[in-house]
Amino acid sequence: MAVLLFFTAFSSLVPLSRAAHFHLQDSVKRCVVQELAPSEVVVVHYHCPSLDLSKRPKAEPMGLNVGVNDPEGFSIFKTHLHQEDDVFEFTSLDMGGMHEICFKTNASHARDEHVKLSLEITGSSGTTSSVSLEGGTTLENIESISQRVAVMESLIREIRHEMDYTKLREARFRQTSDSTYRRVWASAIVTVLLAAGLTAFQMHALRKFFVQKKLV
Repeated sequence: MAVLLFFTAFSSLVPLSRAAHFHLQDSVKRCVVQELAPSEVVVVHYHCPSLDLSKRPKAEPMGLNVGVNDPEGFSIFKTHLHQEDDVFEFTSLDMGGMHEICFKTNASHARDEHVKLSLEITGSSGTTSSVSLEGGTTLENIESISQRVAVMESLIREIRHEMDYTKLREARFRQTSDSTYRRVWASAIVTVLLAAGLTAFQMHALRKFFVQKKLV
């Protein structure tokens, strides 16, 4: 089962001159997550020394399979890389957002070989980002991720506050409803008792009147 590693490339934070590379192994798929605008043309320049045919036996061909998925997980681009240094490009179609650019070796003998791959991703807006999945996260990435985590924690606190407030309102509404229910029942019982008492008094008064008039 392929192990999928995600690292977001922040094009506005990582300078062009920063070195970037990562290693691939057999059955391991590694993906770069890049935020793209709708219909943005993306150019990816790669460098992979392991694809140099002059340094490999003819019986051991090497290649890289590349796939790009849109934010909903649908494949929008596939290609096969066999040059040591080359460029490929794709378009984000009409859907902007976080796109996955995934790489995987197509040779089983690469299991014990670390295939070094360097990337440089350039969007049609002119921003360029160098991406690394192997050399550790940069200080800029850590700061950006920390900012996002802080924003998410703030949102979670707000959601919890809203939930607590909603629960409090529901409890108060339940108490009001129960109190109103009890008052209605008490009022109904008092009304029935008063009606019964008034009826008994009227019956007694009529009987006394009839007796006095000697009608009974």
